Amino acid sequence: MRLRNIAAAAVVGMSLLFAAGCETEKAPVKKVASIDESVIYQMDMFVKANEDLNKWAEETSKKKQEEVKDKSDEEKAKAFQEYQAELDIKTNETLNPLKEKARAAVANAAKNKDVTVVLDKKIVVYGVPDITDEVKALLESGGELTYPEENAEELKVAPIGYFDQNIVSSLKVFKEAEMELFQERNAMLQKMREELQKAEQAGKQPSPAEIQAMQKAIEARLESLQQQKLTPLLKAVNDSVEEVAEQEGLSLVLDTQHVMYGGRNLTEMVVDTFLKKVSEGNSASAEPVAAASPAASPVPTEQ
Repeated sequence: MRLRNIAAAAVVGMSLLFAAGCETEKAPVKKVASIDESVIYQMDMFVKANEDLNKWAEETSKKKQEEVKDKSDEEKAKAFQEYQAELDIKTNETLNPLKEKARAAVANAAKNKDVTVVLDKKIVVYGVPDITDEVKALLESGGELTYPEENAEELKVAPIGYFDQNIVSSLKVFKEAEMELFQERNAMLQKMREELQKAEQAGKQPSPAEIQAMQKAIEARLESLQQQKLTPLLKAVNDSVEEVAEQEGLSLVLDTQHVMYGGRNLTEMVVDTFLKKVSEGNSASAEPVAAASPAASPVPTEQ
């Protein structure tokens, strides 16, 4: 069971929702409900916890800044790192108990309503009941909330699957592609800086239009490289999700952040299938990939 962190998590550029177009028999979408997290996080217990945390962070930050105001940049950087580590610890100490209690409330509300999957209401337009009030009532009751034992058989037949995109995007093959793009970007920017310096030394100051043209050329090249390196990987991820969904007889697969409770965790199967596809693709590809057209979201360049 999962209830997302209060701070919004970054999402990689993959599809958040996948509907498998398979012809196999699929589990019907039933016993599904939703909750509105914003309502839960507006409860007094969460508001007070965040106020206390913000107050601690502000006071501690001022204290740290005062301690290092006459210190070297290196000492200031070290103090900042220490502050970040202390903030992480304090955040966990303050919010984790409440989040665990909220998770237990969601699980108990789901069990009381005979629900096997609870979704984030933000992705639900119509069709499933909202059990936010039930979760809120359990939290406000003041009673001890324990996580109910999960039914293994129900998990096997849950109508909705999910996978963790963060785990997929942290795989070595993605990191290598991202590093290659980063290195290429730095190399091109360095070359542009050197060309500008040579022009200045020769008394030929480039015009703003010429500099902008150089930046656009770098941007276009990076967009093309991004298409070459990342588009095939993202397609392999989506193909892997489709293949796993077909195998498991699922019509709907979501990113883990949208599933508050229940569902079938497909992450391991998606990763295994994806790595197999990438391995097979690398061994079967004997010719270089042709440059693709620019992506919709360019890699930023320095101004």
